[in-house]
Amino acid sequence: MRNGSKSAIDLSMVSLSCPDGADQIFDTDAGFGGTPDTHLLPGESQTWKAACEFPKRAGSAQIEITPADTSGSGWYRTAIFTGRVQ
Repeated sequence: MRNGSKSAIDLSMVSLSCPDGADQIFDTDAGFGGTPDTHLLPGESQTWKAACEFPKRAGSAQIEITPADTSGSGWYRTAIFTGRVQ
């Protein structure tokens, strides 16, 4: 995630959604520990691993990420990632 705003983003407030009956995977041994517990300053970027377990019948996947803004000006737009399930 890259912070292109003028405010810090509290990454602990980032919401990850796995629609269509999928569950988010939390496996710290495999590197899936959830969002970082830190703030992301303007112009900086941060990466982390996230995964969802989709039903066997799923042919495509959609993951939505919504960051929160710590300045109190509201929510940023939700980023939506889609792809084929293999």
